[in-house]
Amino acid sequence: MAALAAVAFLLHSSRTLCISSQAIYGFLAVATKPVAENGLGMKHADADTQLAKLLAGIEVLYDSAAVAAELRRLVVTHKVTGKKTHDARLVATMNVHGAVEILTFNGGDFGRYPAITILAPADVALGRLPTPTQPAS
Repeated sequence: MAALAAVAFLLHSSRTLCISSQAIYGFLAVATKPVAENGLGMKHADADTQLAKLLAGIEVLYDSAAVAAELRRLVVTHKVTGKKTHDARLVATMNVHGAVEILTFNGGDFGRYPAITILAPADVALGRLPTPTQPAS
């Protein structure tokens, strides 16, 4: 519930909401995966309908050659290994597109990236937000 309340709060704030293309792939994978395999078991058309509703209100940040180059830089700079590379890819996408805040339950996964402000859903749902930051020049 905290995630839904946080997103609702942010939709009514002055922030621009974004999603990475990586998160779109992740949603479709989980939404269409059978419940027996820890998925949502949604019909493909239903998953697409829900995704369309979500995308109608937010900006999509797409992968690009610049994102791949930034990912490589982050992996070397921060010595990222294994599954943490997925988090680095999100940060690379954010850096290239000038996004500086991430709403996540897994704030610890992003602590190594000082330019990123972590927003915890429970805090945001209660209206506790940091002052908006400016993208690094």
